[in-house]
Amino acid sequence: MNLLCVENMEQREEIFAKTIELLGDDIAVVHLKDFVPEGNDLTSIAAGTGMMDYRHILKFVKERKPFIQATLENTSNDNAVQSRLYLENIYREV
Repeated sequence: MNLLCVENMEQREEIFAKTIELLGDDIAVVHLKDFVPEGNDLTSIAAGTGMMDYRHILKFVKERKPFIQATLENTSNDNAVQSRLYLENIYREV
């Protein structure tokens, strides 16, 4: 589910923490994408190319859901490998 909008993007860490607290045991797939604000909307872009901080989410995955599937949105032949490597580096660090 998409949890962020322009009005709450600055509170994204609190939103993700609360979501993990409430729904963590039931999360079956993680959908990863990034964003940039454009006017009154958030534009989805490839992971690692915008404002998203993945540390909290990937720490949850590593500690509580190590075998969960993750999908990458807004990837293309030009950025898919870069996005994957970016996320793998964060995963190793958390």
